[in-house]
Parts: sequence; C-alpha cells; structure tokens
Amino acid sequence: MTITLPATEEPVWSVQHLVGFDDQTFSSGVLTALSCHSAAERHVLVTPNCVAPETYNARILELRDHNVDATFLRLDDLELPTHDPDTPPSPTRAGHKLRNALADSLAALVSKHQHKVLILAGGFTPESLKSTTWALGHLSSERLAAFVATGLRASELVLWKEVDGVFTSDPLKVPTARLLPILSFPEMAELANRSPDICDAGAIKQAYHGRVPVRIRNINNFGCQGTLIHSDPETTPQAKVSSISTETFQGRRISDFAKEAPKQTRLPTAVTIREHVVLIDISSHFETEAQGGFVSEVFSTLNRHPVAVDLISTSETHVSVAIHAVTSGTSLHHLIHELEECGTVSVREGMTILSLIGRQMPSMIGIAGQMFTTLARRNINIEMMSQSASEINISCVINGKDAMKALNLVHHSCLGKMNVLQ
Repeated sequence: MTITLPATEEPVWSVQHLVGFDDQTFSSGVLTALSCHSAAERHVLVTPNCVAPETYNARILELRDHNVDATFLRLDDLELPTHDPDTPPSPTRAGHKLRNALADSLAALVSKHQHKVLILAGGFTPESLKSTTWALGHLSSERLAAFVATGLRASELVLWKEVDGVFTSDPLKVPTARLLPILSFPEMAELANRSPDICDAGAIKQAYHGRVPVRIRNINNFGCQGTLIHSDPETTPQAKVSSISTETFQGRRISDFAKEAPKQTRLPTAVTIREHVVLIDISSHFETEAQGGFVSEVFSTLNRHPVAVDLISTSETHVSVAIHAVTSGTSLHHLIHELEECGTVSVREGMTILSLIGRQMPSMIGIAGQMFTTLARRNINIEMMSQSASEINISCVINGKDAMKALNLVHHSCLGKMNVLQ
C-alpha cells in the first residue's frame, strides 16, 4: 500500500510590532501578544530598542521557561543591492523594485531560522540598509515590521499601541469620538499623514502594496480587537469579519458595523487636525499677464528644499502652500527667502489644517457645504481649501486659535448624527 504524504504548505505567519515594554516587562508582553494570535504557526515580533542587547539571552531564557521557542534576530547579515552612485537620489526612481528587494531579503533572513518565535530588535540601521535609506526614507521599527510582513505574506500585521485603535477623531480632543472597527487603506494613509501619532504612514503604504491586512490594538487592553485596515472593507467576507471580532461596542457586535450603512447613507470616516502650520502665499509680480512659468518656478523652488508640504492650491498667477513648521525646521526660512524671487510672498504662522476624511466622498452630496457652513456659522474663517483628486478628503486651513472648536464642531455636524446625510 502506498501512503501519500500531504503537500508541505507555507507556514502561517503573524507579524507584530510591540511597544510599551522594558527589560522587566518584555517577556510578559511577548507571551500575551502570542496568546492573542495563537492561530499563526510562526511569529515575528518587531520591537524598538526596549530591550538592552546585553540582556537578550536572559529574555530568551525567560520565554523558554514558558515553552516558547524564541530567539532574537539581528539584521547584520541582511544583504541588499545598492543604488548607483552616479544616479541622483530619488524615491521615484527607487519605485517598487527596492521595496520588494528589502521585503524579500527580510523574508529570506527570517525564514532560514527554525524557531517558532523570532524577535527582531529595531532602532538601528545595519550597513546593508544605510545605502537604501535615501530612497526608502527613515526606516522606523513600524515600517520595518511592514516590510517583514509583506515579504512573508503574513496573515496580518499587528501594530500594538496605547490606544484601543483608530477613532473618528482624537478622543483626547473630541470626547464624543468613536472607535472605528474597520478602515480602508487609503483612509488610514490619509489619517496617518495628517496625524503621524496614529502610526507610521510608510508602514501603512507598504502593507497596502503587499496586500497584508493591518490591525491596530491596545497593548494595555487585550480584550479590545482594535481597528482593522483592509484593502476593501465593503467586500470583506462576513466570515472573516466575524472571526476578527465578537466584541460588543455600544451594545452591538463590532462585526455588525461592517455590513451596515448602505453606500447612499455613508458618513465620513474621521475628522482630524494638523497644527503648527505655516501658510505661504506667492503672487506673481505680473498678475495682469499670463505667466506660464510662474507655477513651474514655484514648484521647482519647493522641490529644492526639504520641507513638508501638506496642501497646495494654484492658479496661473497665485500659489498658496501649507507647510508643517515642525518637520520643516530651519529649511522653511531659506525657502521663504528664495520664493521671494518668484513673486510677492506673504507668510501666516500659527495656522491649522482641518481635514474631513472618508471613502466614497462623491456620494455624500452636500458634505463639503455642511462642513464649511458649520465653520461659517461660528465665525471660523477659512484661509485656504483643498479637495484631493481621489475624493477621499476635504481639507481647509484655519487659524490655530480656532482649531479645537472647529474640530469638535465638524465632528458633531458631519459625524455625530447617524441621519446627517439621509
């Protein structure tokens, strides 16, 4: 009799990013995180420098005392192709090729180890990665976890935080903010760009390109299933959503929210603010004539300076730019000086960007008017406005002194009433 052995399948990987631990609490945190994802066959835990290298062996022995087959993994042996030194640095030229190379190299490094739990300590950049950061940007530990997850085709990437998940607004600023059980990747990317404290926007984009679902959970509240970021929440199979959460929220199953709200009655997803913004207005010296090169000259000047441009509005003779002052630093002063060669420049500091975010914005007839009317009724002046071509957000620039009031007003008006668009 011939016995046919079952074909060997790829292991189910779980990748998690751990925060909030130190040397004394790290092992207990690992054990709890593993218990929340027991279905996975193998685990990669990525952590910032919360564990001193000299204590690695002690932490591993603690885990093995609990029958956890774990080891620490370092990136020293990681091999990556380097860029051509004759080619000017450009994230655009790097494209997907370098990102795919990094994800595949990390997956190969991880896969050759037989331990069930691999702990990858972030917080440093090995020599093999230093030549690639020009194209990949700052490689945070969250972004590193996303590259590992996409390379391994992980079942899920979990980002542990100190909040229950993603809310309709910052709950510390808007007391009525609600937990969002599920989000699309474009929505999450917009939220991360506007509010970097939520998570690393680069990690979200990498997971999106690798088609790996992301979950944001609370390291201090393991009973909460958090927020799932999925490629297409509208078509997520109910069986998968049900397996994600059987928790209740406001007296109902969280999974029920994923199958409710017909498209024609959908609400915006969230409202957020970005403070410490500088608004720069540049007007051509020749406003009565067509100046085809004016906008191009302004854009070229912006491109030469390492500033964080959040919003931009243009006409043939006028350009308005909202720039985040904190991330731009001293480069902002040099930029303003050079922009004065393009035209007349006016600068307003202490501004705030207010953004209403949500997929299917075009079906929300009147939502922009409702947002702006809400602000006008409370005498909040709009200095600049912008709606993205993807129709996923509506943003405006207001005076920073009105930020908290505007945030709460728009949340109540556009997200606070279930029948607001019916």
